[in-house]
Amino acid sequence: MARRHTRVSDQILIAEANFDGWMKYKNVKLVRFAVGTGIHELGEGSSSIIITKILSNKYPDKDIGVVYHGLLDIKGFMIDYAHHGPNIGSRKWLEGNELRLYLRSIMMSEMMGGHKPPDLIIRGHYHTYRREFLEVGTNGKFIESWAMLLPGFTFKDDYTRRATRSDFKQTIGMVALEIIDGHLVRTYPFVKTIDVRTREVI
Repeated sequence: MARRHTRVSDQILIAEANFDGWMKYKNVKLVRFAVGTGIHELGEGSSSIIITKILSNKYPDKDIGVVYHGLLDIKGFMIDYAHHGPNIGSRKWLEGNELRLYLRSIMMSEMMGGHKPPDLIIRGHYHTYRREFLEVGTNGKFIESWAMLLPGFTFKDDYTRRATRSDFKQTIGMVALEIIDGHLVRTYPFVKTIDVRTREVI
């Protein structure tokens, strides 16, 4: 039976090893950790702070940091990112509704405050992948924004089974964005959806 790596020290060392592969690329200049669920972070973002310190010492030429809620400007393309956000939807036919309404609310809040809404809003937590788009306009002027829920990197544990209300599908992976001259050119979802039920025939 394979050994489970449940010690806190193992988790930090595994995270360090996972990031080593990325850090060796010269064009990786900036890395940001968005603080996740408290219990998974060992409280108050502790695991993200520890791994940031370790990686910063190993790669002093990289800009590595931790945020709870970030607003990243990539040559004019604004990304609002945080771990917690809306869920995928309470029913299959409602999938995307909450994300779209969440996006609309943020767009309206920014516009009412006299600001341009972020071009992309990224959230996680629910271990699923979904993209939604909105275009809001008045007086012939239109503003568009995207919202994205990211999949998880790991299989479900007791907490995520409860949070997703025993959804039998699990989507794992990552999403890469190609941004050129302040414009989102393409989205690359490296994701896989798996049926996690134990199937038996009697």
